[in-house]
Amino acid sequence: MMNRGDILRLRIDTLNSEGEGIAREEGGSFVVFVPGALPGETVDGRILLRKARYARAQILQVLSPSPDRSTPSCPLASRCGGCQLQHASYPFQLRAKEEALRDALRRLGGLDDSAVEPCVPSPRVLGYRNKVVLPVRWTPEGGSALGFYQRRSHQVVPLVSGCPVLEERLHSLLSLALPFLKDPILQPYREGTRPSGFLREVVARCGSRTGESALCLVVRRTPERREETFLKALHHHLSETLPGFRGTALHIAPQPGNFIWSGTTRPFLGATDLHESLGPYRIRFEVSSFFQVNSLQAELLYEDVLESLGEEAQGHLLELYSGVGSLSLFLASRARSVQAVEEWLPATESLQANAAAHGLEQRLSVLSGKAEDVLEKLARDSFDGVVLDPPRGGCHPKVLERILDLDPKKVVYVSCNPATLARDLRILVDGGFRIRSLRPFDLFPQTAHVETRALLTH
Repeated sequence: MMNRGDILRLRIDTLNSEGEGIAREEGGSFVVFVPGALPGETVDGRILLRKARYARAQILQVLSPSPDRSTPSCPLASRCGGCQLQHASYPFQLRAKEEALRDALRRLGGLDDSAVEPCVPSPRVLGYRNKVVLPVRWTPEGGSALGFYQRRSHQVVPLVSGCPVLEERLHSLLSLALPFLKDPILQPYREGTRPSGFLREVVARCGSRTGESALCLVVRRTPERREETFLKALHHHLSETLPGFRGTALHIAPQPGNFIWSGTTRPFLGATDLHESLGPYRIRFEVSSFFQVNSLQAELLYEDVLESLGEEAQGHLLELYSGVGSLSLFLASRARSVQAVEEWLPATESLQANAAAHGLEQRLSVLSGKAEDVLEKLARDSFDGVVLDPPRGGCHPKVLERILDLDPKKVVYVSCNPATLARDLRILVDGGFRIRSLRPFDLFPQTAHVETRALLTH
Protein backbone atom coordinates (compact mmCIF):
# COMPACT_ATOMS: atom_id res chain seq x y z
CA MET A 1 0.00 0.00 0.00
CA MET A 2 1.33 3.41 -0.96
CA ASN A 3 1.82 6.09 1.67
CA ARG A 4 2.50 9.80 1.74
CA GLY A 5 6.10 10.45 0.70
CA ASP A 6 6.46 7.26 -1.36
CA ILE A 7 8.02 7.59 -4.80
CA LEU A 8 6.25 5.56 -7.49
CA ARG A 9 6.64 4.97 -11.20
CA LEU A 10 3.31 5.86 -12.78
CA ARG A 11 1.84 5.31 -16.24
CA ILE A 12 -0.60 8.08 -17.19
CA ASP A 13 -3.79 6.89 -18.91
CA THR A 14 -5.87 10.02 -19.36
CA LEU A 15 -6.74 13.45 -17.93
CA ASN A 16 -9.45 14.44 -15.48
CA SER A 17 -11.69 17.48 -15.94
CA GLU A 18 -9.11 19.68 -14.20
CA GLY A 19 -6.34 18.77 -16.63
CA GLU A 20 -4.51 16.46 -14.21
CA GLY A 21 -2.99 13.20 -15.38
CA ILE A 22 -4.59 10.01 -14.09
CA ALA A 23 -2.64 6.85 -13.29
CA ARG A 24 -4.37 3.66 -12.15
CA GLU A 25 -2.91 1.42 -9.48
CA GLU A 26 -3.94 -1.70 -7.55
CA GLY A 27 -5.65 -3.35 -10.49
CA GLY A 28 -7.24 -0.14 -11.73
CA SER A 29 -9.45 0.44 -8.69
CA PHE A 30 -7.21 3.16 -7.24
CA VAL A 31 -6.32 6.35 -9.09
CA VAL A 32 -3.44 8.76 -8.66
CA PHE A 33 -3.88 12.34 -9.89
CA VAL A 34 -0.67 13.84 -11.27
CA PRO A 35 -0.76 17.55 -12.25
CA GLY A 36 1.49 18.32 -15.19
CA ALA A 37 1.42 14.80 -16.65
CA LEU A 38 0.02 13.84 -20.07
CA PRO A 39 -1.59 10.62 -21.34
CA GLY A 40 0.92 8.01 -22.47
CA GLU A 41 3.72 9.32 -20.26
CA THR A 42 5.63 7.38 -17.64
CA VAL A 43 6.65 9.53 -14.69
CA ASP A 44 8.24 9.18 -11.29
CA GLY A 45 6.05 10.90 -8.71
CA ARG A 46 6.05 11.50 -4.98
CA ILE A 47 2.77 10.86 -3.15
CA LEU A 48 1.61 14.08 -1.47
CA LEU A 49 -1.83 12.96 -0.32
CA ARG A 50 -3.36 9.52 0.24
CA LYS A 51 -7.09 8.88 0.60
CA ALA A 52 -9.17 5.70 0.58
CA ARG A 53 -9.82 5.70 -3.18
CA TYR A 54 -7.29 8.10 -4.64
CA ALA A 55 -3.97 9.84 -4.13
CA ARG A 56 -2.20 12.94 -5.42
CA ALA A 57 1.37 12.96 -6.62
CA GLN A 58 3.99 15.49 -7.63
CA ILE A 59 6.05 14.83 -10.74
CA LEU A 60 9.73 14.30 -9.99
CA GLN A 61 10.77 13.19 -13.47
CA VAL A 62 9.13 12.53 -16.84
CA LEU A 63 10.74 9.32 -18.11
CA SER A 64 8.92 9.04 -21.45
CA PRO A 65 7.58 12.42 -22.60
CA SER A 66 4.47 12.59 -24.75
CA PRO A 67 4.91 13.99 -28.28
CA ASP A 68 2.26 16.50 -27.19
CA ARG A 69 4.44 17.87 -24.39
CA SER A 70 5.68 21.42 -24.90
CA THR A 71 7.70 23.94 -22.90
CA PRO A 72 5.46 26.28 -20.87
CA SER A 73 5.66 29.94 -21.80
CA CYS A 74 5.48 30.93 -18.12
CA PRO A 75 8.20 30.08 -15.56
CA LEU A 76 5.51 29.77 -12.87
CA ALA A 77 3.36 27.26 -14.80
CA SER A 78 4.20 24.30 -12.54
CA ARG A 79 3.22 26.23 -9.39
CA CYS A 80 0.48 28.64 -10.44
CA GLY A 81 -3.08 27.34 -10.43
CA GLY A 82 -4.23 29.54 -13.28
CA CYS A 83 -3.04 27.50 -16.28
CA GLN A 84 -3.35 23.71 -16.07
CA LEU A 85 -2.22 22.82 -19.63
CA GLN A 86 0.68 25.09 -20.56
CA HIS A 87 2.86 21.98 -20.77
CA ALA A 88 0.70 20.60 -23.60
CA SER A 89 0.66 21.50 -27.30
CA TYR A 90 -2.32 23.53 -28.43
CA PRO A 91 -3.73 20.81 -30.75
CA PHE A 92 -3.67 18.46 -27.76
CA GLN A 93 -5.46 21.03 -25.60
CA LEU A 94 -8.29 21.20 -28.13
CA ARG A 95 -8.62 17.41 -28.27
CA ALA A 96 -8.56 17.21 -24.47
CA LYS A 97 -11.39 19.72 -24.15
CA GLU A 98 -13.50 17.88 -26.69
CA GLU A 99 -12.91 14.64 -24.81
CA ALA A 100 -13.76 16.31 -21.47
CA LEU A 101 -17.13 17.27 -22.92
CA ARG A 102 -17.72 13.78 -24.31
CA ASP A 103 -16.78 12.17 -21.00
CA ALA A 104 -19.17 14.39 -19.02
CA LEU A 105 -22.05 13.63 -21.39
CA ARG A 106 -21.51 9.87 -21.21
CA ARG A 107 -20.51 9.46 -17.59
CA LEU A 108 -22.55 12.15 -15.84
CA GLY A 109 -25.52 12.59 -18.16
CA GLY A 110 -25.88 9.11 -19.61
CA LEU A 111 -26.10 10.82 -23.00
CA ASP A 112 -24.91 9.91 -26.47
CA ASP A 113 -21.87 11.97 -27.49
CA SER A 114 -22.25 11.60 -31.27
CA ALA A 115 -23.39 15.24 -31.65
CA VAL A 116 -20.10 16.62 -30.28
CA GLU A 117 -18.08 18.56 -32.84
CA PRO A 118 -14.36 19.45 -32.79
CA CYS A 119 -13.36 22.22 -30.39
CA VAL A 120 -13.20 25.66 -32.04
CA PRO A 121 -9.69 27.09 -31.50
CA SER A 122 -9.14 30.52 -30.01
CA PRO A 123 -7.81 33.25 -32.34
CA ARG A 124 -5.15 33.85 -29.67
CA VAL A 125 -3.60 31.21 -27.44
CA LEU A 126 -1.60 33.76 -25.41
CA GLY A 127 -2.33 37.39 -24.58
CA TYR A 128 -6.08 36.84 -24.79
CA ARG A 129 -7.40 37.54 -21.27
CA ASN A 130 -9.05 40.92 -20.74
CA LYS A 131 -9.40 40.38 -16.98
CA VAL A 132 -7.12 39.36 -14.13
CA VAL A 133 -7.87 38.80 -10.44
CA LEU A 134 -4.86 38.89 -8.12
CA PRO A 135 -5.26 37.89 -4.46
CA VAL A 136 -3.18 39.86 -1.96
CA ARG A 137 -1.99 38.09 1.18
CA TRP A 138 0.10 38.77 4.26
CA THR A 139 3.33 36.78 4.45
CA PRO A 140 4.99 35.44 7.63
CA GLU A 141 7.92 37.76 6.92
CA GLY A 142 5.54 40.67 7.35
CA GLY A 143 5.39 41.53 3.67
CA SER A 144 2.80 41.32 0.91
CA ALA A 145 2.33 38.57 -1.70
CA LEU A 146 0.35 39.63 -4.77
CA GLY A 147 -0.14 37.10 -7.55
CA PHE A 148 -2.07 33.89 -8.24
CA TYR A 149 -3.18 31.02 -6.03
CA GLN A 150 -1.21 27.80 -6.13
CA ARG A 151 -3.15 24.74 -7.21
CA ARG A 152 -5.58 23.60 -4.51
CA SER A 153 -4.22 26.16 -2.08
CA HIS A 154 -4.60 29.71 -0.82
CA GLN A 155 -0.84 30.15 -0.95
CA VAL A 156 -0.07 32.97 -3.37
CA VAL A 157 2.51 32.63 -6.14
CA PRO A 158 3.85 36.20 -6.50
CA LEU A 159 3.52 37.85 -9.89
CA VAL A 160 7.09 38.64 -10.93
CA SER A 161 7.39 39.28 -14.65
CA GLY A 162 3.85 39.32 -15.98
CA CYS A 163 1.48 36.59 -17.10
CA PRO A 164 1.59 35.37 -20.73
CA VAL A 165 -2.17 34.84 -21.09
CA LEU A 166 -2.98 38.48 -20.21
CA GLU A 167 -3.69 41.22 -22.72
CA GLU A 168 -0.77 43.61 -23.19
CA ARG A 169 -2.91 46.47 -21.82
CA LEU A 170 -3.23 44.61 -18.53
CA HIS A 171 0.53 44.18 -18.36
CA SER A 172 0.91 47.93 -18.82
CA LEU A 173 -1.64 48.68 -16.10
CA LEU A 174 -0.16 46.22 -13.62
CA SER A 175 3.43 47.34 -14.19
CA LEU A 176 2.36 50.86 -13.22
CA ALA A 177 0.10 49.85 -10.34
CA LEU A 178 2.08 47.10 -8.58
CA PRO A 179 4.67 49.36 -6.90
CA PHE A 180 1.78 51.20 -5.24
CA LEU A 181 -0.20 48.07 -4.40
CA LYS A 182 2.76 46.45 -2.63
CA ASP A 183 3.40 49.49 -0.44
CA PRO A 184 3.08 48.80 3.32
CA ILE A 185 0.46 51.57 3.59
CA LEU A 186 -2.00 49.16 1.94
CA GLN A 187 -1.84 46.37 4.50
CA PRO A 188 -2.31 42.95 2.85
CA TYR A 189 -5.22 40.76 3.83
CA ARG A 190 -4.60 38.12 6.49
CA GLU A 191 -6.99 35.18 6.43
CA GLY A 192 -8.37 33.43 9.48
CA THR A 193 -11.32 33.39 11.85
CA ARG A 194 -10.48 37.01 12.72
CA PRO A 195 -9.16 38.42 9.43
CA SER A 196 -7.14 41.61 9.35
CA GLY A 197 -5.47 43.89 6.84
CA PHE A 198 -6.95 46.10 4.14
CA LEU A 199 -6.29 45.00 0.54
CA ARG A 200 -7.77 41.59 -0.41
CA GLU A 201 -7.75 41.40 -4.21
CA VAL A 202 -6.82 43.45 -7.26
CA VAL A 203 -9.08 43.20 -10.32
CA ALA A 204 -7.82 44.71 -13.57
CA ARG A 205 -9.89 44.75 -16.77
CA CYS A 206 -9.52 46.07 -20.28
CA GLY A 207 -11.26 46.29 -23.63
CA SER A 208 -9.26 44.35 -26.20
CA ARG A 209 -10.41 46.54 -29.06
CA THR A 210 -11.26 49.82 -27.35
CA GLY A 211 -8.01 50.23 -25.43
CA GLU A 212 -9.89 51.12 -22.25
CA SER A 213 -8.94 49.77 -18.84
CA ALA A 214 -10.08 50.03 -15.23
CA LEU A 215 -9.04 48.89 -11.76
CA CYS A 216 -11.16 47.53 -8.92
CA LEU A 217 -9.62 47.03 -5.50
CA VAL A 218 -11.33 44.57 -3.16
CA VAL A 219 -10.81 45.84 0.38
CA ARG A 220 -11.90 44.64 3.81
CA ARG A 221 -13.22 48.01 4.96
CA THR A 222 -13.63 51.63 3.97
CA PRO A 223 -10.18 53.21 3.53
CA GLU A 224 -8.82 55.41 6.28
CA ARG A 225 -7.53 58.89 5.43
CA ARG A 226 -3.92 57.77 4.92
CA GLU A 227 -4.98 54.89 2.68
CA GLU A 228 -7.39 57.09 0.75
CA THR A 229 -4.66 59.65 0.05
CA PHE A 230 -2.38 56.88 -1.18
CA LEU A 231 -5.09 55.39 -3.44
CA LYS A 232 -5.72 58.81 -4.94
CA ALA A 233 -2.03 59.02 -5.81
CA LEU A 234 -2.28 55.60 -7.48
CA HIS A 235 -5.32 56.65 -9.50
CA HIS A 236 -3.77 59.91 -10.67
CA HIS A 237 -0.58 58.09 -11.65
CA LEU A 238 -2.55 55.65 -13.82
CA SER A 239 -4.72 58.39 -15.32
CA GLU A 240 -1.71 60.47 -16.29
CA THR A 241 0.49 57.70 -17.69
CA LEU A 242 -1.88 55.05 -19.13
CA PRO A 243 -3.94 56.02 -22.21
CA GLY A 244 -7.52 54.78 -22.00
CA PHE A 245 -7.55 54.31 -18.22
CA ARG A 246 -11.14 54.88 -17.07
CA GLY A 247 -11.06 54.82 -13.31
CA THR A 248 -10.66 53.08 -9.97
CA ALA A 249 -13.43 51.36 -8.03
CA LEU A 250 -13.52 49.95 -4.50
CA HIS A 251 -15.40 46.80 -3.54
CA ILE A 252 -15.98 46.58 0.21
CA ALA A 253 -15.92 42.93 1.35
CA PRO A 254 -15.67 42.71 5.16
CA GLN A 255 -16.90 39.13 5.52
CA PRO A 256 -14.36 36.27 5.74
CA GLY A 257 -14.47 33.43 3.24
CA ASN A 258 -13.94 32.95 -0.47
CA PHE A 259 -17.08 34.62 -1.83
CA ILE A 260 -16.31 38.33 -1.78
CA TRP A 261 -18.71 39.77 -4.36
CA SER A 262 -21.69 39.94 -2.02
CA GLY A 263 -20.44 43.30 -0.76
CA THR A 264 -20.81 46.68 -2.43
CA THR A 265 -18.85 48.19 -5.32
CA ARG A 266 -18.57 51.95 -5.47
CA PRO A 267 -16.64 54.45 -7.58
CA PHE A 268 -13.49 55.80 -6.03
CA LEU A 269 -12.18 58.11 -8.74
CA GLY A 270 -13.07 58.25 -12.41
CA ALA A 271 -15.53 55.90 -14.10
CA THR A 272 -16.35 52.35 -13.00
CA ASP A 273 -17.48 51.21 -16.44
CA LEU A 274 -15.58 50.44 -19.62
CA HIS A 275 -16.37 49.34 -23.16
CA GLU A 276 -15.52 46.50 -25.50
CA SER A 277 -16.35 45.97 -29.17
CA LEU A 278 -17.82 42.64 -30.27
CA GLY A 279 -18.83 42.48 -33.92
CA PRO A 280 -20.61 45.73 -34.77
CA TYR A 281 -21.49 46.44 -31.14
CA ARG A 282 -19.78 48.66 -28.58
CA ILE A 283 -20.70 47.14 -25.23
CA ARG A 284 -20.63 48.91 -21.88
CA PHE A 285 -20.03 46.91 -18.70
CA GLU A 286 -19.20 47.66 -15.08
CA VAL A 287 -15.83 46.65 -13.71
CA SER A 288 -17.64 44.25 -11.32
CA SER A 289 -19.95 42.68 -13.94
CA PHE A 290 -19.46 39.42 -15.80
CA PHE A 291 -17.95 39.74 -19.27
CA GLN A 292 -16.27 36.98 -21.28
CA VAL A 293 -12.51 37.12 -20.71
CA ASN A 294 -11.64 36.22 -24.33
CA SER A 295 -13.24 38.92 -26.47
CA LEU A 296 -12.19 37.60 -29.88
CA GLN A 297 -13.45 34.09 -29.20
CA ALA A 298 -16.63 35.38 -27.52
CA GLU A 299 -17.51 37.13 -30.76
CA LEU A 300 -17.22 33.82 -32.66
CA LEU A 301 -19.33 32.08 -30.01
CA TYR A 302 -22.13 34.65 -30.19
CA GLU A 303 -22.21 34.54 -33.98
CA ASP A 304 -22.48 30.75 -33.75
CA VAL A 305 -25.38 30.99 -31.29
CA LEU A 306 -27.22 33.29 -33.69
CA GLU A 307 -26.62 31.00 -36.66
CA SER A 308 -27.64 27.87 -34.73
CA LEU A 309 -31.09 29.36 -34.11
CA GLY A 310 -31.78 29.33 -37.85
CA GLU A 311 -35.25 30.59 -38.75
CA GLU A 312 -36.16 30.92 -35.09
CA ALA A 313 -33.60 33.72 -34.78
CA GLN A 314 -36.15 35.96 -36.53
CA GLY A 315 -38.95 35.16 -34.09
CA HIS A 316 -39.66 35.83 -30.41
CA LEU A 317 -36.74 34.85 -28.18
CA LEU A 318 -36.25 34.42 -24.45
CA GLU A 319 -32.72 34.91 -23.15
CA LEU A 320 -31.87 33.85 -19.60
CA TYR A 321 -28.79 34.93 -17.61
CA SER A 322 -28.27 37.82 -20.04
CA GLY A 323 -25.53 39.67 -18.17
CA VAL A 324 -24.67 43.06 -19.67
CA GLY A 325 -26.28 42.11 -22.98
CA SER A 326 -23.30 41.04 -25.08
CA LEU A 327 -25.21 38.13 -26.61
CA SER A 328 -28.53 39.99 -26.35
CA LEU A 329 -27.44 42.54 -28.95
CA PHE A 330 -26.54 39.81 -31.44
CA LEU A 331 -29.96 38.20 -30.89
CA ALA A 332 -31.89 41.48 -31.13
CA SER A 333 -30.24 42.30 -34.45
CA ARG A 334 -32.44 39.63 -36.11
CA ALA A 335 -35.24 38.77 -33.73
CA ARG A 336 -38.72 40.24 -33.74
CA SER A 337 -38.34 40.52 -29.98
CA VAL A 338 -35.95 39.43 -27.23
CA GLN A 339 -37.01 39.11 -23.60
CA ALA A 340 -33.81 39.24 -21.55
CA VAL A 341 -33.67 38.12 -17.91
CA GLU A 342 -30.82 39.05 -15.56
CA GLU A 343 -30.50 39.04 -11.76
CA TRP A 344 -27.45 41.31 -11.18
CA LEU A 345 -28.69 44.91 -11.08
CA PRO A 346 -25.51 46.61 -12.41
CA ALA A 347 -25.62 44.20 -15.36
CA THR A 348 -29.28 44.98 -16.14
CA GLU A 349 -28.48 48.69 -16.12
CA SER A 350 -25.65 48.12 -18.60
CA LEU A 351 -27.89 45.89 -20.70
CA GLN A 352 -30.54 48.60 -20.98
CA ALA A 353 -27.91 51.21 -21.81
CA ASN A 354 -26.40 48.96 -24.48
CA ALA A 355 -29.78 48.32 -26.09
CA ALA A 356 -30.55 52.05 -26.19
CA ALA A 357 -27.10 52.92 -27.56
CA HIS A 358 -27.74 50.67 -30.57
CA GLY A 359 -31.38 51.62 -31.11
CA LEU A 360 -32.60 48.17 -30.07
CA GLU A 361 -34.65 49.10 -27.00
CA GLN A 362 -37.94 48.49 -28.85
CA ARG A 363 -37.00 44.88 -29.62
CA LEU A 364 -34.97 44.11 -26.50
CA SER A 365 -36.72 44.29 -23.13
CA VAL A 366 -35.21 43.43 -19.76
CA LEU A 367 -36.66 41.81 -16.66
CA SER A 368 -34.58 41.91 -13.49
CA GLY A 369 -34.63 38.97 -11.11
CA LYS A 370 -33.68 35.33 -10.69
CA ALA A 371 -34.48 33.30 -13.78
CA GLU A 372 -36.57 30.78 -11.84
CA ASP A 373 -38.72 33.57 -10.37
CA VAL A 374 -39.13 35.63 -13.54
CA LEU A 375 -40.17 32.58 -15.55
CA GLU A 376 -43.22 32.22 -13.31
CA LYS A 377 -44.43 35.55 -14.71
CA LEU A 378 -43.83 34.44 -18.30
CA ALA A 379 -45.83 31.21 -18.07
CA ARG A 380 -48.47 32.47 -20.53
CA ASP A 381 -45.96 33.84 -23.04
CA SER A 382 -44.83 32.06 -26.19
CA PHE A 383 -41.27 31.96 -27.52
CA ASP A 384 -39.81 30.46 -30.68
CA GLY A 385 -36.44 29.96 -29.05
CA VAL A 386 -34.82 30.04 -25.62
CA VAL A 387 -31.16 30.99 -25.19
CA LEU A 388 -29.47 30.53 -21.83
CA ASP A 389 -25.93 31.09 -20.55
CA PRO A 390 -25.97 30.22 -16.83
CA PRO A 391 -23.04 30.39 -14.38
CA ARG A 392 -20.89 27.33 -13.64
CA GLY A 393 -23.50 25.86 -11.34
CA GLY A 394 -25.90 25.48 -14.24
CA CYS A 395 -29.66 26.03 -14.11
CA HIS A 396 -32.00 25.93 -11.15
CA PRO A 397 -34.32 22.89 -11.60
CA LYS A 398 -37.33 25.22 -11.87
CA VAL A 399 -35.73 26.96 -14.85
CA LEU A 400 -35.56 23.69 -16.75
CA GLU A 401 -39.14 22.85 -15.75
CA ARG A 402 -40.36 26.19 -17.08
CA ILE A 403 -38.46 25.77 -20.35
CA LEU A 404 -40.21 22.43 -20.84
CA ASP A 405 -43.55 24.11 -20.11
CA LEU A 406 -42.85 26.92 -22.60
CA ASP A 407 -42.16 24.29 -25.27
CA PRO A 408 -39.99 26.42 -27.61
CA LYS A 409 -38.94 25.10 -31.01
CA LYS A 410 -35.26 25.46 -30.16
CA VAL A 411 -33.11 25.77 -27.06
CA VAL A 412 -29.53 27.03 -27.26
CA TYR A 413 -27.59 26.39 -24.05
CA VAL A 414 -24.17 28.01 -23.57
CA SER A 415 -22.19 26.43 -20.74
CA CYS A 416 -18.77 26.85 -19.13
CA ASN A 417 -19.05 23.59 -17.17
CA PRO A 418 -19.45 20.22 -18.95
CA ALA A 419 -20.60 18.53 -15.72
CA THR A 420 -23.60 20.79 -15.08
CA LEU A 421 -24.32 20.96 -18.81
CA ALA A 422 -24.60 17.16 -18.92
CA ARG A 423 -26.90 17.19 -15.90
CA ASP A 424 -29.20 19.85 -17.38
CA LEU A 425 -29.24 18.32 -20.87
CA ARG A 426 -30.35 15.03 -19.34
CA ILE A 427 -33.43 16.78 -17.93
CA LEU A 428 -34.24 18.51 -21.22
CA VAL A 429 -33.80 15.29 -23.20
CA ASP A 430 -36.03 13.40 -20.77
CA GLY A 431 -38.58 16.19 -21.26
CA GLY A 432 -38.78 15.64 -25.01
CA PHE A 433 -35.90 17.61 -26.52
CA ARG A 434 -33.26 16.15 -28.80
CA ILE A 435 -29.63 17.23 -28.90
CA ARG A 436 -28.79 18.34 -32.44
CA SER A 437 -25.25 19.62 -32.00
CA LEU A 438 -22.68 20.31 -29.31
CA ARG A 439 -19.84 22.63 -30.29
CA PRO A 440 -17.04 23.26 -27.77
CA PHE A 441 -15.23 26.61 -27.94
CA ASP A 442 -11.83 27.24 -26.42
CA LEU A 443 -12.32 30.52 -24.58
CA PHE A 444 -9.57 29.67 -22.09
CA PRO A 445 -6.36 28.48 -23.83
CA GLN A 446 -3.69 26.95 -21.58
CA THR A 447 -6.37 25.88 -19.08
CA ALA A 448 -8.62 22.83 -18.75
CA HIS A 449 -11.79 24.92 -19.03
CA VAL A 450 -14.07 24.74 -22.06
CA GLU A 451 -17.18 26.58 -23.22
CA THR A 452 -19.91 24.69 -25.09
CA ARG A 453 -22.81 25.69 -27.30
CA ALA A 454 -25.57 23.08 -27.28
CA LEU A 455 -28.52 23.13 -29.71
CA LEU A 456 -31.70 21.22 -28.86
CA THR A 457 -34.95 20.84 -30.78
CA HIS A 458 -38.15 18.86 -30.39
